[in-house]
Amino acid sequence: MKVIDVPIDQIDEAAWNPNQMDEVMRSRLRRSIQRFGLVVPLVVRPFGDDYYETIGGAQRLVALRELGINPVPCVVVNAD
Repeated sequence: MKVIDVPIDQIDEAAWNPNQMDEVMRSRLRRSIQRFGLVVPLVVRPFGDDYYETIGGAQRLVALRELGINPVPCVVVNAD
């Protein structure tokens, strides 16, 4: 498994992701990221030219955007 840094503007949340997080939980997630860093990298797949789609970590991606963290550590997998 190789972790690479991907510019945050090249990552989109999967439209098919049913998971939602309320503001209280997102606030807790932001504080956790600020305190401990991103412990688990996002899992993404290639999605067009120089773009990626989240397979794992869509909520973390939202929190990272809100915190202004860029680039984002990701594991890239080839998945349909």
